[in-house]
Amino acid sequence: MEEVVELMRGDDARAEIMSLPFLPSTIRTSQVLDRETMPHYWLTVIAQDMALVPKFARLEVLVTVDDINDNIPQSLEPAYYASVQENLDGTIQEIVRILASDGDYDGSQHLSYSITGGNSGDFFQIDKNSGEWAFSSIYDVVQSCFM
Repeated sequence: MEEVVELMRGDDARAEIMSLPFLPSTIRTSQVLDRETMPHYWLTVIAQDMALVPKFARLEVLVTVDDINDNIPQSLEPAYYASVQENLDGTIQEIVRILASDGDYDGSQHLSYSITGGNSGDFFQIDKNSGEWAFSSIYDVVQSCFM
């Protein structure tokens, strides 16, 4: 007995069914999927036999799209500006907090911050988890001009 498998409903028609008689059917994507655009798809599948009075079953299939690291972190501000007084006592003092986000699923919870240039006197430090910039030693404008 031949079997017909039909995709009745699919979000944005991004899926199709490959069916051959007497073999399991396969759901395939017909387009590239992106988790940030659509994280999951509900599909309704009908399986029907070819009898004179056909019998059928309706199935609901949830397809969850796994995320890949395809987005770069983005700063929430185009630039950050801060000012400080010179000759501070050397206690660690927050200057500015850098904020960024990542478009990947749960990506912004996994960002790491680091200073990669312009800190030759080691005056500044950044908390790698929060993005908080702070002084790490006494800062003297006159002294820093000669470093």
